[in-house]
Amino acid sequence: MKPIKQFLFTLILACSSIVFCYGQSAEELFKQGKDSLAFGNVQAGVILINRAAVAGLPEAEYALGTLYQQGNGVEKNDTTAAFWMIKASENGWRDAQYQLAYLYAGGKGVQHSLDKAFEWSLKCAWLRHPECMQNVINCYGDGTGTEKSMDSVITWMIRLGKLDAPSDLQFSQYITYARVNLATMYQVGDKVKKDAVRSYAWYLLYNETKRDFAAPEQKKYIDIIKMAEKKLKETERKKAREEAVLLTGRPLKNLANLFQLEVQ
Repeated sequence: MKPIKQFLFTLILACSSIVFCYGQSAEELFKQGKDSLAFGNVQAGVILINRAAVAGLPEAEYALGTLYQQGNGVEKNDTTAAFWMIKASENGWRDAQYQLAYLYAGGKGVQHSLDKAFEWSLKCAWLRHPECMQNVINCYGDGTGTEKSMDSVITWMIRLGKLDAPSDLQFSQYITYARVNLATMYQVGDKVKKDAVRSYAWYLLYNETKRDFAAPEQKKYIDIIKMAEKKLKETERKKAREEAVLLTGRPLKNLANLFQLEVQ
């Protein structure tokens, strides 16, 4: 953006704040900004989102950072994008924390720091963001930005596996993989004490969201579960079902389809 255009755009932002902010909350401004973007009125949308962000609305701060990342309605600027991502992250917006972790990991708009990347991934993970939780698992497993800790890997895998799967397939897959990985680990005694009942409990939880997997992978685990079930007494299978319910605090809804393929 040329200097004169930048000046005019800044002037519009400043002048428009008087019109748009009068009697309106940051939430209202942000909603109007999103609506403007949706209808193709990009300049008005940026002005409104900017005002909501300046007013301290975390979601607006994150949205404005995203606009600067993409160069959508403003000149693309990684440093400015990071500035608003930091603002939103400090105000507890987990999607911004997720983005900020990647910015620090890649040194994009901020100084490269694996320690800070882990720090923000961990904060985001505590807010139950599935991908951040997986990032934390990977960091503890590899010793990236933190010390290696298999105990922490298991702890966070269990936290991830206990989440209620969202409709977002990308996030849901992290939960499903955590469940089946835990089932496998307890089945073979990989980095945890071998426990056939606990393994079966995690297989039952995997079954709740197995539609996240393609048919061939589902078929593989159906065969594995059948073999595992044959080795358990009825009392052990009952105990596993009870443990699965206790782990998540939710009833098993897909038990009848344990040995059936499911499509997405």
